[in-house]
Amino acid sequence: MLAMKELPNSTLDRMLPVFCLKPWANSKHLVSSVDRINMSVGERPWIADIARKIKEPKTERPVHDELRQLLDPRDGYSNWVEFVRELPNAIPCIQLGNDRELEGQCESLANIGRGIVLRISESVHISNLPRLIRILNIRPDVSKLVIFDLGYLKPRQYETRAIELVRYVNCVLDELGDRVPIVISNTSFPMQFVDGINETDILDRMIFNEVSKNTGYQRLIYGDWGSSRDLPGGGNGEKIPPRIDYPTQEKWIYVKDTEGDYQTAATSLIRDSGYWDEDLKIWASQMIKSTRLNGNAIHNARMCTAVRINMHLHLQTFYNEGDARFDTDDEWVDI
Repeated sequence: MLAMKELPNSTLDRMLPVFCLKPWANSKHLVSSVDRINMSVGERPWIADIARKIKEPKTERPVHDELRQLLDPRDGYSNWVEFVRELPNAIPCIQLGNDRELEGQCESLANIGRGIVLRISESVHISNLPRLIRILNIRPDVSKLVIFDLGYLKPRQYETRAIELVRYVNCVLDELGDRVPIVISNTSFPMQFVDGINETDILDRMIFNEVSKNTGYQRLIYGDWGSSRDLPGGGNGEKIPPRIDYPTQEKWIYVKDTEGDYQTAATSLIRDSGYWDEDLKIWASQMIKSTRLNGNAIHNARMCTAVRINMHLHLQTFYNEGDARFDTDDEWVDI
């Protein structure tokens, strides 16, 4: 959440984030997750969903029972409907766990008056997709959004995923015409890293451009996971060697220094990579510069991740908009 909280207001104002509710750290109740969301986005609208996969807890807490109640399909997911109704800035996603309750749920969510979102978070057989899309026709009077959020994208999956997404988009167009915006979302930040200065393509942006070109749909919207990944089990517990990540609009740049520290990695990125942009002054770039000077700003993997997400979200928000990424409302003193 720190990465979003530190974004310029001009960047946040152009975003519509999706938050999938799940237990936050050691929180006892879902209200803790909602509070953190509100701290990061303020009074801006956000899309509310429930995480599809939640790690089995070692110790049961009230928050786990709260989530089970929200996923109870009875009465058209009435628990979910009432929960979202009490969150004034939340735009609800339709829960897809029970086909018989879809129509009633869609009607109830539409009655809240903020619009409805159909978020498909895994590959579906193309023959099943029209049935899901038609749910949105129940209430033609409300705003709608379709999100195809297909998770982690490996390089070898690129061609197959692009073909799959083109078919999905065309299916929506066949059912609803051009009345509904469609979001394409993946995540592709690397899983493995080698020492030195390295770069790799941002496949999320590449596949979006490919689908946009092959469908020609003008209301296609780019989405991604902010460079985060949903790792089952949270990793293997091994110490992560110092690394500084530096996204551009097209590539992931990273500097890994197994024998050094975050300060030497930051120095190498700024001095030697050829990618450092001195004119970009946002929280993430200032954290990297501070690390080069004193070694304290980025001091662990968690802060490295927050810096990367902050920069990536900002740059993708202003993708293909010339120098707009430099025009922020933040006032930074040169370091």
